[in-house]
Amino acid sequence: PELTPEEIKKDFDTFKAQFKASPCRKALHKIVLNFVLDSFNDGNFEPVDEAICLGIGSFDPPDGSWQLKKRAHTQLAAMLHMVKLLEKETCCEPISCIFQEPAFTSSDIAFLTAMGHKVVDSPIASDSVGAGTFFFGPHLYRDVYAMSLKGDLPAIWVGTGWDIWQDVIIGSLEEDEEPLLAIKEMEETYKRVPFPEVDKESTIFHGTSVYFR
Repeated sequence: PELTPEEIKKDFDTFKAQFKASPCRKALHKIVLNFVLDSFNDGNFEPVDEAICLGIGSFDPPDGSWQLKKRAHTQLAAMLHMVKLLEKETCCEPISCIFQEPAFTSSDIAFLTAMGHKVVDSPIASDSVGAGTFFFGPHLYRDVYAMSLKGDLPAIWVGTGWDIWQDVIIGSLEEDEEPLLAIKEMEETYKRVPFPEVDKESTIFHGTSVYFR
């Protein structure tokens, strides 16, 4: 049977506690703080006004996979931690969080909206990425990344880095995938750091990078 929103929240609290005790949380704190300090020192800080998350997966996968459930909850905990840090360190207005995931169940949607977040249908969030966006989307398909990179590049981008893509897409881009070259542009003009892993055995953030403008 499908989990209730309350049961999903209980699972999230468990995985969130594990994330808070992990080296990933401490490393993310340092990464975000350094970004904010560097931006202020360079005089080019622009406030982040929204966080857009694509393709996080269901918090109640159909096959009951514990690994998929852990990945979705851990990614959510990491994203919300980064949002909280950005709000705190920049003293900016609350950052709205928008989620787009075709696999969401009604309970997934109720769980997120109960936390004050917004869930939208595709391609609403993909088309909304702009200069004030914190984009969060580890391990997405290339067409999903391409959809989200058609406009202004985001302030912060979390996803599969150019170091991975350059070995895959050179000479094989379809016309509608050309926006993926924006990842190369971020590689050349943004500050990039590897996204810290939760633990030595984990692959939740394998190949994921954080790009800061």
